[in-house]
Amino acid sequence: MLDAILVGATGRMGQAIAGLSEKEGIKIVASVGMGAEYENISDVMISADVIIDFSTPAILDDLLGYAINNKTPLFIGTTGHNEEQKAKIKMAGNEITICLASNTSVGINVLFEEARGLAKKLSDWDIEIEERHHNQKKDAPSGTALTLAHSIIQARPELEIVTDRSEGMQERGQNELGISAIRAGNIVGEHTVIYVKDDEIIEVTHKAYSRKIFAQGAITLVSKLASKSVGFYEPNDLL
Repeated sequence: MLDAILVGATGRMGQAIAGLSEKEGIKIVASVGMGAEYENISDVMISADVIIDFSTPAILDDLLGYAINNKTPLFIGTTGHNEEQKAKIKMAGNEITICLASNTSVGINVLFEEARGLAKKLSDWDIEIEERHHNQKKDAPSGTALTLAHSIIQARPELEIVTDRSEGMQERGQNELGISAIRAGNIVGEHTVIYVKDDEIIEVTHKAYSRKIFAQGAITLVSKLASKSVGFYEPNDLL
């Protein structure tokens, strides 16, 4: 059984992971977060095999510092990091075993690959992404939508991400890759990639009906990460 420090333990994903962890071979030895056993990661004095983070980008520096100082593998499921923070996470792979996952669903990670493949085959089609989440989600577009976009851009490097069309009156640019975000009710998560050419439309959609799939996927990824050597990993490297 793996001993884990769970950061963001009182959040929705933290609670979902805590509810499944022991059944899946992971023991939470320290819980970090508002109202949890520890308020700050720096207060934890217990050693662990891995750190699981579903908190906020605001504590990234403390999180990385703790993981590096203790040489503990770190799985980051938190989204909303800026480009500078993402670069720090990748650089940390020079010192620790670390994974950044914008989405822990196995199905979504398959969609990343399929979206890129379709974009390559449909090389002159317009592509748009629509994502839907609950009304308490803070970041928009979602980290998953941005990962989808970057997967598509690997096949179509001429495309540029557009998230706001409210400024100016102009037609859609040929090389735009638009992302639309909807925040409403208790939608767990939906992502659709739309490919359009004249009178044809292809839509590929992934819908999450429960956070259990993300918790289960995270536990699968964490278990695989703990056995890896030092380096930066993406979910598809582990699946």
